[in-house]
Amino acid sequence: MNVPLLAGILLLKTPAMARYVNERVPGVEIPENLITELERSADPAKTGIEIAARIIVESKKVCRGVHIMAGGREDLVKEILEKAGVLP
Repeated sequence: MNVPLLAGILLLKTPAMARYVNERVPGVEIPENLITELERSADPAKTGIEIAARIIVESKKVCRGVHIMAGGREDLVKEILEKAGVLP
């Protein structure tokens, strides 16, 4: 069966946000290695953009598209897509 998939990409802005999602959002799990990456970052917001872009690149292997949930930072969507190589 060939079913088109759409990946949901959540922009992680802080380690606290990632932990909150793990604790409070049923069915969503942020891997601990990504939380650690955010915690070790001097600029977690920038790291969140880089993480989202990496996930988009990986998702392209199995998904036809992505839904970026930027949580009030829709101004960063273009940057995420550029880093993922989706936009020129």
